[in-house]
Amino acid sequence: MSSTEGNVEKTKIFSIKELERAIDNFNNNRILGQGGQVTVYKGMLVDGRCCLEIEVPLLVYEFIPNGTLFQYIHDENEDFLLSWERRLTIAVEVAAAFSYLHLAASIPIYHRDGTFGYLDPEYYQSSQFTEKSDVYSFGVVLVELLTGEKPISLARAEEGRSLASHFIISMEENNLFNILDAQVRDSSAHEGIKRVAKLAYRCLSLSGKKRPKMIEVAMELEQIRLLQNNSNGQKNHEELRYAKTEVTNHYGIALGASLSSDIEPLLSSESWELLGKQVGSITI
Repeated sequence: MSSTEGNVEKTKIFSIKELERAIDNFNNNRILGQGGQVTVYKGMLVDGRCCLEIEVPLLVYEFIPNGTLFQYIHDENEDFLLSWERRLTIAVEVAAAFSYLHLAASIPIYHRDGTFGYLDPEYYQSSQFTEKSDVYSFGVVLVELLTGEKPISLARAEEGRSLASHFIISMEENNLFNILDAQVRDSSAHEGIKRVAKLAYRCLSLSGKKRPKMIEVAMELEQIRLLQNNSNGQKNHEELRYAKTEVTNHYGIALGASLSSDIEPLLSSESWELLGKQVGSITI
């Protein structure tokens, strides 16, 4: 549970006994939503408030003893190099988590990152966080994975001190591969890298209406990983068939309920054609 007092961000660590009291010993009546690997409970604070009934909802996460993604991206560690394959897997799984929060919980939960560098530009006009604010923040994370650079850096030129702005300028100048992290640039998966970059570009649109929904982002990333894993052709045909079925089952219903007419499909007809060639007789 994180809170800000003055300019100091404070984080509280709960004991298991405190959590048990907050959610009434894991009472089923406190369940907000469930997924394949997680159950989300509604907690009650000691002063009687519910964590979703205050101005800024409080989220309690499992303690991460091995550090954060930010540390692995930005702190050099020769014992743990983030290959492109690892970065893509991280992107897929984080997008799936966002999609779960937005769609699978009985009450939609927004991550609401107000951290400088990740903050949705529309927030400055509306003072409102939306699901598309999370999409923007996730777009910044995608660019971090692609470039290995921090969200804000004084080392970059003034117009590019914001990583989002730096990335958008580079994309529009067709300069993507010059800003990629070495671990990414040295990968042979150039087509997948370019597709992830284009997806990040859409996530960082200044207009929330032009950004895709998180469920669309998650599906696109899963499809990119699917194609990348099948780069050896029909050798992995059965694995690909299973993976394609899993993607459809996992996202299909939610996607059908969430797509809106003002959002263009993430996969173009050319992309579907390419995917069809890759998977052979599988019907899409």
